[in-house]
Amino acid sequence: MGKRTFNFVIIGWCILTLLEYYVISYFIVALLWLAISLVLLIITIIELIKLIKERKSLTQFKIVKVIIFSVLFYLTYQSWIVHGLIEKAEWKVFIANEWT
Repeated sequence: MGKRTFNFVIIGWCILTLLEYYVISYFIVALLWLAISLVLLIITIIELIKLIKERKSLTQFKIVKVIIFSVLFYLTYQSWIVHGLIEKAEWKVFIANEWT
């Protein structure tokens, strides 16, 4: 996986999280949560195994991939963290627009 694909994965996760929060019904959100969590867990395990096998020729990008996929898995699994951040941002926008 190259840097460009890696960036698309991160941007895609962010867009999917926003769509999940605002648009998609709860039944589909539960299925998406399960699918995304499983996929991110598998990718994290695969990247971790690759990292361990190639530990003599580690690059910063390989380490960052494992960390980012682990964080995305955690944030997908604990979706209340991301939803809380989205809600705080909504309130900031609401309060800022209330005075204008």
